[in-house]
Amino acid sequence: MRRFLPVITLIVLAPLVAEVLPGSTRITMPALVLFDVLIYGPGALLIREVVRRRGRGWASILLLGAAYASQMRSKY
Repeated sequence: MRRFLPVITLIVLAPLVAEVLPGSTRITMPALVLFDVLIYGPGALLIREVVRRRGRGWASILLLGAAYASQMRSKY
């Protein structure tokens, strides 16, 4: 369980920071929050894994995160 706790935390925090904090999705709408977890969670996890396996730093995380966010915004 100790290995999966950071992964679960990242998957849950990604949509909260991207959608709930700015006010795009209300926390009182659990179906939308679950939908956001399914959209943002795997993307954040993929960015983390790519950066870790390639040995990159925070700049790569920010660059890939910005690219993912701009791609997500253009779809909606």
